[in-house]
Amino acid sequence: MLALHLPDRYLDQLFVAPDYQGKGLGKRLLTFTRNHLPDEIWLRCVRENDKAWRWYEREGFVFEKEAVESKTGFTMKYYRWIETRIRPMMKLYWAPRTRSFSALWLMEETGKPYERVLIDLSAGAQKAPEYLAINPMAKVPALRDGDATLAEAAAICAYVAERYPDAQLAPPVGDPGRAKYLYWLFFSPGCIEPAMVQVATKVEMPSVAAGWGEAQRVFDVLDAALEKGPWILGERFSAADILVGSGLNFAVKLFKMVPSRPSFDRYIEACSARPAFQRASVIAAG
Repeated sequence: MLALHLPDRYLDQLFVAPDYQGKGLGKRLLTFTRNHLPDEIWLRCVRENDKAWRWYEREGFVFEKEAVESKTGFTMKYYRWIETRIRPMMKLYWAPRTRSFSALWLMEETGKPYERVLIDLSAGAQKAPEYLAINPMAKVPALRDGDATLAEAAAICAYVAERYPDAQLAPPVGDPGRAKYLYWLFFSPGCIEPAMVQVATKVEMPSVAAGWGEAQRVFDVLDAALEKGPWILGERFSAADILVGSGLNFAVKLFKMVPSRPSFDRYIEACSARPAFQRASVIAAG
């Protein structure tokens, strides 16, 4: 039996059901929970269920208190486990004047410490075997988190937002807003970026052959979404804003690749006012 209490963050009678114990699933579920839930886990069980609370204690949970639950009248024992392992900091591989800015901004928004590894593109460091093992496309940004490595700005945004849920950079699974969040997160590399390149280079391409459709339609759709503001999801800032905002800042404000619109200007200004954006700008400027 597994019951998740989101408001109080307690897990009831966890890992102790006979089916879990008989197949060793209790240990496996505990490992999963420690890896994927926040660094503090709270458990509780009925005081009479000595099998449960004795198992908690063997697994390193610390007894907190006993209290009577008002709804049931049961006396509950409460336990807490605190993450004590030292996790290595994430490593962000980056270079100035590249898509790395979105990853820098992302990491600054988390408020978590991270290590920056500068990749000297002019010296060909992106083609070194050790870097190609991280990103065989020889591009930046890329990210290492322990044994996990990945590249592509949108993938990094999605990964970090889920890795640090307390930063509130993504609507959680089950939230109705998550659908639009994912839509805009991948709309940026899938539609906005290629449309920017098409407009800047004046390359003519039939809309039926272009994966992003019509460049004009891309910016009309984005314009309509940003008019509702202040962020791409309305009142909620998210990692999708980091991708969309970085792209618009680059193409509209810095390099004038795409004609400005009132909604774009207001949005870029709002992004630029965020302290994490400003810290990332200082880092990127060297």
